[in-house]
Amino acid sequence: MVLPPGRQPIPWPGINATTDPVLAKAAAELNAWVDYLSHPKTNGGPRIYRPVPGRELTPDMGTRHDIPSPRAVDTEADPNYHVVSVLEGYAADPSELFKAAEAVSGVSETAINEAYAALTQGCFTFPPPATQSPSAPPPGRTPESPIRDGDMYGELGQIRVEWVNMRLSIISPEGIHSQLFENDLIRFQIYVENGYLRVAEHLVKYRAIFQQAGADMAKLMDALTQRFASYGQGKGINIDLRSFLLTGLVEVACAVITGGLSTVFKVKTIAEVATQMVGDAGKTAKDNGQETSNPIDDHPLIVDTVKQYLDAMAKIERDTASAISGLSLHLHTKVVQLEQDRRYVNRLTEVNSNMAPQFLDYAQGWRA
Repeated sequence: MVLPPGRQPIPWPGINATTDPVLAKAAAELNAWVDYLSHPKTNGGPRIYRPVPGRELTPDMGTRHDIPSPRAVDTEADPNYHVVSVLEGYAADPSELFKAAEAVSGVSETAINEAYAALTQGCFTFPPPATQSPSAPPPGRTPESPIRDGDMYGELGQIRVEWVNMRLSIISPEGIHSQLFENDLIRFQIYVENGYLRVAEHLVKYRAIFQQAGADMAKLMDALTQRFASYGQGKGINIDLRSFLLTGLVEVACAVITGGLSTVFKVKTIAEVATQMVGDAGKTAKDNGQETSNPIDDHPLIVDTVKQYLDAMAKIERDTASAISGLSLHLHTKVVQLEQDRRYVNRLTEVNSNMAPQFLDYAQGWRA
């Protein structure tokens, strides 16, 4: 962006340059203009000439109360007028221009990545570690076929097959009891790990919501900075904002595990999933004819442009808050559903349980 003459960016203290470098850069450039416009007597930039209270103005001096100007003019020396900042109402306390951006700043991707990495490491539904060669999923036999239920992450591990091989030499009721225990244990753990993966998916959405909000706010700041720099040239600006996607991202499907029966399974990075999810949501919106162009108009008074900017920033902040609230409820619903579905019936004792299977419940009557 074009900075005011002789000025450098002025970082805004409430926006973290480490977590939000793009937003922080846009805010620093905007802040440089805010400081410049707030002190018109120190420069030759845009200003307002206002009649001095109590002066008798002749008809040839015009009927307007305020005379906006993109630069210093002859009126500067006219005793009937005094200079006022074009940011009147915001010059004394410009924090209003940055509050919305502060609200979406400071989300640490490093902390989220650490949690995401922990949630996407498991035993049955997750790919083998990088040091282990991937192999085909277990064969489709009943009752030892892998769980592939609806939109759940299916069973990918080889433990079931290995346990089958261990039991091949057991010719007794103990072999059947062990098989029943294994099936219920794996089934229960599949649902538990799917719960972890649901949390991982929502971490992706959490990151994407704040990232998209910050990106759009940075665009608005850049647009306002551009309007300040081109004031008086009659140029409005159209901005491609995607913040209308924020609440929709809660419902957008995203998968943290990719691959198929004929390919190598892998856990995608949080950035990969977020980028794909936002892209899919944007494509759907475009196909549905949703408008993404948002103007920052060329108003005669800069303060009117600022108000338009603030309205747009406030809407993004509201949409972000609504999306995060919806995300919390959405995660709760998904996890509760998995908790209900993981209930099982011990086929040896016919006892219905919501707790992890215990081996001794399947070993009744075994000899010590």
